[in-house]
This record gives sequence, C-alpha cells and structure tokens, in this order.
Amino acid sequence: MRFITAGLIILFCGLALSVFVWPQDTIRFESTRVQKMVLCLEDKQIPCRWVGNYNHELGMPIFNYIAPLPYYVGGLLYFVTRDLELVTKILYLLPGVVILLLVGYVLNFRQNKVLFGSVAMVIIVGLYWYLVGGVKLNLGICWFLGCLLLVVFSLSRLSKTPTIRSMLILTTSGVLFLLSDISAVYIYAIGVILVSIYVGLKRRNKLTLLFATSFFLTVGVAAFYIFPMVIESDLVRQNAINEEYLPVSVRSVPGDEILPEVSVLVGSADIFGYEERTNRFRFGIENNDHTIVRLAIPYYPNWTIKANGERVNNYYENNSLGLITLIFGEGRFVVEGKLEDTPVREISNIVSGVTMVLVLFLLFSEMGHIRNGVAYYLKALHS
Repeated sequence: MRFITAGLIILFCGLALSVFVWPQDTIRFESTRVQKMVLCLEDKQIPCRWVGNYNHELGMPIFNYIAPLPYYVGGLLYFVTRDLELVTKILYLLPGVVILLLVGYVLNFRQNKVLFGSVAMVIIVGLYWYLVGGVKLNLGICWFLGCLLLVVFSLSRLSKTPTIRSMLILTTSGVLFLLSDISAVYIYAIGVILVSIYVGLKRRNKLTLLFATSFFLTVGVAAFYIFPMVIESDLVRQNAINEEYLPVSVRSVPGDEILPEVSVLVGSADIFGYEERTNRFRFGIENNDHTIVRLAIPYYPNWTIKANGERVNNYYENNSLGLITLIFGEGRFVVEGKLEDTPVREISNIVSGVTMVLVLFLLFSEMGHIRNGVAYYLKALHS
C-alpha cells in the first residue's frame, strides 16, 4: 500500500504542477466564464440564465447550455480569493484531487479493487496526459472525469449496501455528474438504461426501488439545467468550434467593431443614466420627435421591456444581429428591461427547488446525531 500511496502523491504533484503552468490563453478563456458567473451571483440571478458582453461583446445564455457546476463553484471561490486566475487553476485541480482521493480509498479499503483501480487509473492517465500535453481541455471535461468515478463509486456502494444513505450518496454524485459537462447528460442516460437492465436481472426489489428513487431525485435536482438545455436547444445557434451559444435572432456573426450600448437610429434624443447588469438594463431617454433606438443586446426569449412602466414592442427582427430595437414618440421615458423566465425555465426551477428540499429532508432524517443535536438545542430554547 505504500507504493500505492507514493504513486498517488506523485500523480497529484504532477497534476498540480501541470495546472499551474497551464497555457495562459486557456486560463483566460475559462476565467472569463468564471467572471460572468460571479456577476450572476452578485446580481442574485440564480440560476444564471444570461450574461452580457460575452461573445463579440454581445450577451448570450451560455449557462443554459454548458454545464454550470464548475463555474458556480468558481464563482463562490472567487468571493474568498478575489483572484480569477487562481480560482480557475484550482477548478482545474479539484477533479484530479477527487479522483486521487477516491482511488486511494478504494484501493486501500474496498473490494472490487481491479475494477475501481482500472477505471481510476485510465481516467488519471488520460487527464494527466491532457494537462502535460498542453492540449486545450475545458473545465467541463475535467469535472466530467472526476464526477464519473464518483458515480461509479456511489453505484457500487448502493449495490453492496442498499440503504437510503447510499441512495442519497448516489443522488448527490449523480447531480454533480449531470452538471459537470454537457456530454454527461447523454452518458448518464445510457448508464441508467444499462444499470436498470442489471438491477432487473438481479430481481432485488429494494435495490430497484432505491435506484429508481435516486434517478428521479437526481434528474429533479438538475432539472433547472437539463430541461431548458434540451427543450430550448432550438433557441440558440450552437457552434461547437467556437463554443458559441448566440440566440437564433443573431443571423450573422458580428465583426470586431464594438457596438455602443445604445444607438439612436432615427431622430434625435438624449440618452442618460444607462445601467446594465447580467439580466437587466435601465436607461432614460428624452426626445422631441419620433425616435428609434437600438441596444447592443440580442433578443432571447423572454426579454421584457417597459417604458414608464408600460410594455413596449421590440423590433429585433429588423436587423441581422437580432439586437433589441425600440420605437418612441415624443416625450421623456425611463426604459427598463429584464430577462424573465419562460414557462420551461419556471417549471424547471420549481422542480429543482422542490426536489432539493426533499433530498435535504431525507439527508437530515439520516443524520441522527445532527437531528438529536438540533432537538436538544430547541429544547434548551423552550426551557
């Protein structure tokens, strides 16, 4: 076992060294995403549905379509470190740490050592090769690899010890896996089918019930991401090469020119007090005649725009970039816009919220010592 421990330490040092000499262009690429998630968290836009000034200086619903888990973790870490580059490097390192810890635990304390050792070493070698080779590897793939082993470990535990606690561990690892990378959704679906066949052949009713419960809880908690990603996939133009998720209203890719925040296309007007956050904007306009203005924000359902509290029409179809375009008559207006949730996103949020409460309730019911401690505390308050 000493050789195993020494090998794990060497691999960990190699991973850490590789991450901290990672090419700067890749670090900047992922740091930008982390920065946008930080802005979402600051705006209390949870889940994060829209970020501004991202691709071609336009906004996009990127976290509706790429798995958001690494960036939520990165956003929270940023509030502690206040260093985007450091946070990004930590995010690259965390999956390797999870893998190495699980491998050490499995090889030292668990049965099925050949299975777990083989899977773990393949993942570690693959991850290490990518890091040392300097190949551009996004955070999602790294987290996918780490969470994959976590799911395998949890599934093995449930098979050997079919309890509610094991089911909750599998549920937690399943949620982390689904939110790690977009490819995890399809791998998870295939895995569920294969495991369902295996469980059905074993004819173990308790195991079947616990596995089915874990599946529904996992999908329920991750619904805020999975449902919009699948159902609203036709609302964006997906470009795997450039990793773009621009709304379909953007019919042509903009050039390098940076567009002004608000442009007056027709008439003359004074624009003042422009403010823009991740999913909302606000500005004032005063004009003496018919005026058309255009914002550097592409339309995506459900942008709702109001002038002096009354909803106004958006003529985004009239330009190839799909930019929000508004028409005003004479007067002074306070214009406010906000990206509201579509019915799909609203239902997804509700499903995730309700399921998460249920999972926390089950988790709390399994943690007897915590429950007894809280009961003692409440009893002391009433005495």
